[in-house]
Amino acid sequence: MFYAVYIAVCLAGMLPADCNKDTAVHWVVAPERQADLTDCFRFGIFYISQTSLIVPGKTYPKVFCQSMQSPG
Repeated sequence: MFYAVYIAVCLAGMLPADCNKDTAVHWVVAPERQADLTDCFRFGIFYISQTSLIVPGKTYPKVFCQSMQSPG
């Protein structure tokens, strides 16, 4: 099983429970699938940290991992 990696970038004033695809200021789909949940979350944080979308004190990332049957 593989995991697709999605990252919501939400405003700092938003509760993490309310941060999702519909409420995010940015929704990012990472280009690589990951083999397990730990790698999914780790890669999501690493991937979004390489962008300028996270502004300390203004936005934060929330990683979502969706299970997939194959790496494609």
